[in-house]
Amino acid sequence: MKTIKDENNMLLPRREMLIEISHPDKPTPKKGYILDEFSNFLKCDKDLVMIKSLKTKYGSTTSHAEIYIYDKKEDMKIIERIKEDPKKDKPAEEKPAEEKPAEEKPAEEKPTELKTKEN
Repeated sequence: MKTIKDENNMLLPRREMLIEISHPDKPTPKKGYILDEFSNFLKCDKDLVMIKSLKTKYGSTTSHAEIYIYDKKEDMKIIERIKEDPKKDKPAEEKPAEEKPAEEKPAEEKPTELKTKEN
């Protein structure tokens, strides 16, 4: 792993990094593998690490990963809108108000026989 960019974001409580990963004899590594290796490399909690993007050019043996390391889990949830349990955060579904059926207008009577006008 080679660090290309490493900076602290002053507006958001996180560290932003761009790293280059070399994989000459292997396909592009999975995000889970990179997450484990990167958190071990920096000795940080992997729950605070977010891999934003992983890009490899066609035919290349190097990949670029954009990684965010947050200070606190709460900050990460707010900024990234991560939900641990979607059922827990989902509001109860509201049923639409029952609509009264529209009053039916009486159908006009159609004549069954043609009335002829006699002179």
